[in-house]
Amino acid sequence: MKVTKTIMKNFSEEIHKLNDLGAIYLLLGAACNMSCRHCVQTPIKSCFNLSPQGENLSQEVKDFIVAWSNLPWKYAENNPRRLYFWGGEPLLYWETIKKLVLEFKQSGVKNVSYRIFSNGLLLNDEIVDFCNENDIWFIMSYDAPNARAARNAVPSKEACKKFLRIRKRTVNTVFNAINDNMAEAFDWLHYTFPETEITCGFINVLSEHTPLDLYQFKPNVVKKSVKNLWLIAKSDSKIAPYIRHWFYSKILRVRNFDKEEFYEYPYPPCRPAVVSLSVNFNGEVMLCHNTDRIVGHITDNFVELQEKHRKIFNELLPVKCKTCEHLDICRCICPIAVQKDGELCYCEYLREFWGAVKEVM
Repeated sequence: MKVTKTIMKNFSEEIHKLNDLGAIYLLLGAACNMSCRHCVQTPIKSCFNLSPQGENLSQEVKDFIVAWSNLPWKYAENNPRRLYFWGGEPLLYWETIKKLVLEFKQSGVKNVSYRIFSNGLLLNDEIVDFCNENDIWFIMSYDAPNARAARNAVPSKEACKKFLRIRKRTVNTVFNAINDNMAEAFDWLHYTFPETEITCGFINVLSEHTPLDLYQFKPNVVKKSVKNLWLIAKSDSKIAPYIRHWFYSKILRVRNFDKEEFYEYPYPPCRPAVVSLSVNFNGEVMLCHNTDRIVGHITDNFVELQEKHRKIFNELLPVKCKTCEHLDICRCICPIAVQKDGELCYCEYLREFWGAVKEVM
């Protein structure tokens, strides 16, 4: 099936072209040195030299990354393409990351921002220096303000100090029923990690296995949290720009929504195969970086890969979503995770959340 710019207008002009692909998630493996209650990774003792699945990155993946990085890019140099090292916990594969960054630079990879999404437990001076020397962006996940309630560990004070030495850095928190005050989370993170970009996600990976207390919000807490966040976004607080950006990204979803088009192309907001592609060391392309479902191979035609993704998301779209008043902003937030036997899990929370966001906007 040929995808035209008219059909794909909801994403951007000619987004089906490979040169519009903004990010690649390179999946190192599922091993992790934490055992968070809301996660399904593989706990393992700390080390820095685990072998990724496939051990060596296939030449086909290397060639793809080099070719992709050299394609014309529609954005300015201050918004380059991104290459994520993804796990599990990427720092367990640190020796592999170092080797690949240096290889990519020697192989002609250009205008790419290397990024690591990590829990930060293993941060040391060598990692900090290498990130600064090679312009690597380090994103640390830290669920504020009650991190230990959802996770079994947090970075030490020394590790946090090392994180603050990385020039390009972001700290990301997750909104859930334990950390149910987003305004407090932003404020706490700003105090703990000054002069650091702050982002906030919310627990959209809901399934029948999610611990009850992570999504069982008290009455009106979700709406109150969103409204408090909006008040700060309108203030002159130092954290207001981060919060305004968070809301603005949600406003864009509503503005660009086309219901009939979404029924034909029901991509979730993260838009796998439209703005990003997830691939393992063997060249297998996954539906997204949070699932091991294989869609195709890195050598497949890119438009065909998009069509394979589209068909799966079309199958995953719950019937109930089509009549939901918040489809324009939710877009079936994570169809991979929010279903059991074709039915939505915990949709009451999602509707309350999105309804509150639209109300304040």
